Amino acid sequence: MEINQFIPSLTPGDAASNDALAIRAILRKNGFKSNIYAKFIHPRMLWYARPYFLYRGNRQNISIYHFAIGGLQFSDFILKLPDIKILRYHNITPPEYFEKYDSKLSFICRKGLIELKGFKRHFVLGMGDSSFNCLAMEHEGIGKTEVLPVLIDFSKYAEYDKELNRKLGGSDSKKIIFVGRIAPNKKQEDLIRVFDHYHRKFNPNSTLYLIGQKQIAPYVHELEELVTTLGLSDTVVFTGKVSDKEVNTYYRNADVFVCLSEHEGFCVPLVESMFFNIPIIAYESSAIKDTLGEAGILLQEKDAESIAKLIVRVTEDSSFREEIIKRQKKRLPVFQSDCIEQKLMKIIHEIQDSKYNTPG
Repeated sequence: MEINQFIPSLTPGDAASNDALAIRAILRKNGFKSNIYAKFIHPRMLWYARPYFLYRGNRQNISIYHFAIGGLQFSDFILKLPDIKILRYHNITPPEYFEKYDSKLSFICRKGLIELKGFKRHFVLGMGDSSFNCLAMEHEGIGKTEVLPVLIDFSKYAEYDKELNRKLGGSDSKKIIFVGRIAPNKKQEDLIRVFDHYHRKFNPNSTLYLIGQKQIAPYVHELEELVTTLGLSDTVVFTGKVSDKEVNTYYRNADVFVCLSEHEGFCVPLVESMFFNIPIIAYESSAIKDTLGEAGILLQEKDAESIAKLIVRVTEDSSFREEIIKRQKKRLPVFQSDCIEQKLMKIIHEIQDSKYNTPG
């Protein structure tokens, strides 16, 4: 029996792609023949995946389908396979967030949500990386779900960019960071407004780093105009897409991580912030609570004054800061590979034992 994975696109730095690679490593470690098949394979990833059309199905095999976007004519291939199928759901951003900025992306997300509705007759199990994602699958009729957090390779965080580290470390400016592609659901505009309040009223010696790919040009332009209007051009930095070494360096030098996103299926940067001992302030939306648990500071509303005061306290009150970090350290082992490996193998063995033998 083989356990293979299917993903629309295998891309460097992508959370779903990293998850697939980590799952493959665990499966091979436990004696299974396992490969990754993809429709789009980035040139740097050619060694790690095969074109999906080379795969020939087998009723004895298990296929894991990583699903986070629609409209790519990829699902039809998966659904026709005779294999035992698991849906690895990373969530789809509500298309409404993109309608104003990117009609094509909005359509793709809408198509994905329609596809999800038709999956219930095909998958024996929905494997979500958060309870939020499992509830979304259950809502669409996939009655059997299990939570398996995103698998994260913590070893990659040891590397950093020495030149950037010297630059950031040589500044006494308070560094507020958010890591994630520049996209409307991430609500970077709310973070910019909070930073404006903090910077003007509490600490003019501060910088906001928005670390991530500039994915949607009209939205990026809107944010840049907001920054200019607020007079923050010298203190709000859009890094664009950065290397693993560079993002690790920003984490190493950050004073606080602030997330005001309104839709996350998991949010890997929350776990990364825990790893780097950066206090987290996050708006409680979507899967944020699932990932943070009792760690960090969860916000019930986006009040700029209140959040700015929290940033002040987190960066200036050492005992308060250490208490937050202590809670985050307590939460971090949930995401260690050994813990997740045990859960994954339990799921696989239960499928082999026919606990999950019918779709729906």
